[in-house]
Amino acid sequence: MKAEVIKPEAAAKELRELGMRINAQNIRYGLRAGKFAFGVAIKMGKQWEYLIYKKLFDEFKELVSN
Repeated sequence: MKAEVIKPEAAAKELRELGMRINAQNIRYGLRAGKFAFGVAIKMGKQWEYLIYKKLFDEFKELVSN
């Protein structure tokens, strides 16, 4: 079974809909720093790859929306 992943832009949009003031770049920086438990940032040469796991992200949204 393959884990569903979303892009930082989609994650930021969903969080803004909950009233958070955040953008995709904030998500990327947080992932690079290991501050978000819902995903990882992997450096591949000069580029970064961001994996935001939908299930963990949805759990995070539940926590911040309550």
